[in-house]
Amino acid sequence: MQRKPTKLYLIIGTVILASILFLALGEAGLRVLDISYPVFHTYDPLRGKRLIPNKEGWFRSEGEAYVRINSAGFRDKEHDVEKKAGIYRIAILGDSYMEARQVALEHTFGRRLEEYLRTCQTDRFKAIETLSFGQGGYSTTDELLTLKHYVWPYDPDMVLTAIFHGNDLIDNFPTMTECSKGECPHIQRPYYYFDHQGNLQLDNSFREWTLKSVKDRALLEGVQYLHLLEVLNQAVRVINNWRIMRDDDFAFHETGLSEWVYAPPQTPQHHEAWKITESILELLNQEVTKHHAQPFWMLVTNPSQIDEKQRLALEQHLGVDSLDYPDRRFMALGKRLGVPVVPLVYAFQEHAEKNQVYLHGFPNTRMGVGHWNEKGHDLAARLVAKDICQFLKSS
Repeated sequence: MQRKPTKLYLIIGTVILASILFLALGEAGLRVLDISYPVFHTYDPLRGKRLIPNKEGWFRSEGEAYVRINSAGFRDKEHDVEKKAGIYRIAILGDSYMEARQVALEHTFGRRLEEYLRTCQTDRFKAIETLSFGQGGYSTTDELLTLKHYVWPYDPDMVLTAIFHGNDLIDNFPTMTECSKGECPHIQRPYYYFDHQGNLQLDNSFREWTLKSVKDRALLEGVQYLHLLEVLNQAVRVINNWRIMRDDDFAFHETGLSEWVYAPPQTPQHHEAWKITESILELLNQEVTKHHAQPFWMLVTNPSQIDEKQRLALEQHLGVDSLDYPDRRFMALGKRLGVPVVPLVYAFQEHAEKNQVYLHGFPNTRMGVGHWNEKGHDLAARLVAKDICQFLKSS
């Protein structure tokens, strides 16, 4: 009667040992062959996640670039905290468009902006310096917290916020898709909500220990040490890219984007997402002016606004004549708050059609889809530099 359990335990033990040996050999093989797909962020108790200082490696999931995070934990060159005399500093806030791991650092918006501003001559300062604090996946709330806790030691004179309406509204209002009965157990970031008195309150419940949060944090930590987890993570990216490349309706299905923002809000949830986002931007504007800095907004383009095929399909789908509703609404908000706003969509559309070029997308994913490529970053920097220089000369 004792032999069956003993045999079963032996089989289970053999399977476990064989699995461990297989995984160990796989890990060793990946290290010997130097196969790695680094993940550049980890858990952060302030904003949900953060870039890892001095982390570096190749990023090839979309575009191709060698990425190095600076010692302060941002994708930019090293900057002295203390501002030198005669320097005008511009701090850039934003999400993955501003982190821009798809292109080499010298081709990112922040670096190109500084280059174009070299020709901006005024009597007020010797030179203009740009500092990029953007990070993939950040909401406007994350950007506000970054400003409060990381940016001010650098004493910027201007804070340039890159607003990406493609996903900022849903990132700022995750309860629209991820919460049930007021409980949001799966949201791994801080977010604002309106209390019963209509006041904005910051929810930091993502810090609580749940089965979901333990799993997510363990994976974020484990992927920093195990190449096998890196490969699994990369496999998910490859599958997503494959889906986008084969999907003829990619204008509606691009990962992380929501098309409803390009038409007037139709539901109470859409209205509240807009109200929360605009309220957070007001908080951000108050924070900037409180520190005697100049607020400035840039409206980042959604690829569906620029690519003609996508644009026409989405306009028909939404029943609208154009996809500039969020641009017009943010411009109106900026005017009310006294914030200069640069809407890129009109110049991007004209440039793309006139020159027959793609400003979004890469050969290893799909042209016209995804983040800005080098041409997109360069054009955005040229347009914004022109507006900033005109503003500085007239102020």
